[in-house]
Amino acid sequence: MDDNEKQFENFIHQIKFDDSPDYDHRDTLEQDLLAAIQKQPRQRRKPIEIWRIIMKSQITKLAVAAVIIIGVILGLSAILEKGATSAYAIEQTIEAMRNIVTVHFFAKDWNNRGFETWIKVNPETGENDYHYLNEPERGQISISTPEITYFYHPKENKVRIARGQALRSDIRFGRYIEDILDRVIEPENGEIQINKEHDPNTGKEVIILWAQSPSNVMEAFIDPETKLPIRINFVKAVLGQAVKSIDEIYYNEPLPEGLFDFEIPEDAQVIREQPPLSVIDNPNYGISAEDLTRDEARIKIIKEFWYDVINKDFESAHMLLPVASVKRLEKVFAEVAELISIGEPFEKPNINFGILTPVRVRFSHGKILELYQITHFRRIDGKLSCVLAGEGQPVKWIE
Repeated sequence: MDDNEKQFENFIHQIKFDDSPDYDHRDTLEQDLLAAIQKQPRQRRKPIEIWRIIMKSQITKLAVAAVIIIGVILGLSAILEKGATSAYAIEQTIEAMRNIVTVHFFAKDWNNRGFETWIKVNPETGENDYHYLNEPERGQISISTPEITYFYHPKENKVRIARGQALRSDIRFGRYIEDILDRVIEPENGEIQINKEHDPNTGKEVIILWAQSPSNVMEAFIDPETKLPIRINFVKAVLGQAVKSIDEIYYNEPLPEGLFDFEIPEDAQVIREQPPLSVIDNPNYGISAEDLTRDEARIKIIKEFWYDVINKDFESAHMLLPVASVKRLEKVFAEVAELISIGEPFEKPNINFGILTPVRVRFSHGKILELYQITHFRRIDGKLSCVLAGEGQPVKWIE
């Protein structure tokens, strides 16, 4: 791995991938993401003969799902409980999760390593604004706030410090079910089953939400009273989803005092992580923004980058996105066939060195990928120029 690729890996570590516990899982994320466009045999779950509904596509319309009788499909639907007049619709769980303020859960990663998490949710965005993560089997405690993130290794007495909220995930807990369905299941024309069965863990009936697509299979156990998930299992996952199962979930508990405060222990080794500014501020990379508005320069560099990618000129593309090596660009974007759209720019609090632009590209397989490219403006020797500084989250398939 050359220096640029190492810098790219460190950079993406903070702004692109899920910072959930299983860091070993990250190395396969891009391959899994690209593999999602290939046809795969779908896993079928034998339906429970109490009641069920299978829904295809239109998952982005979940918030306005209608409540109708079994067997009738109209957009997104609900199922009447057997022998009862009350009904369940997925929109009820979505609404309940939108009202979460705090969440405390115990979970396992794909290596079956247990961990404990506390999250303070931003109710407006559903983002994990404050995040406490204790991974005893990995020997690490992580505390993340909108301003700073600490990764503490007690046995080594080592602290890594990153700017901003580094424990980011493509899936927001305050929108957990919503994001899984909207970003994964629906784009891949997946399907949903809603069942009702006796839960031996709680001793009462629960609602089972089973959602599957070629790249993701999720089973959520829903409390029929609160409409909130009490457990979530993944048979298969993509989009950086490193969590295999969430086994116990507690909502809106008071946060332990000082939970998100962290004092660097005495004599601890401190490592401060920074984006590779030495690369993105190198005048040999990027394009001139002189005689252009910033918006014109933003659009120009994005168009030139994808023109180079589509024409397999990855060396030229690397000169516009220097944090990614030529080899990495070829590996990830070799099958890009068309630039579909360039959206309006916006800013995110945890990314303070550039603006994000939603971009959609079509692969030769026919799938469309949406990603958020970061444009970094700099003034070198009094002259304004810009460079692509990476990809922000989320990265998702549109169709």
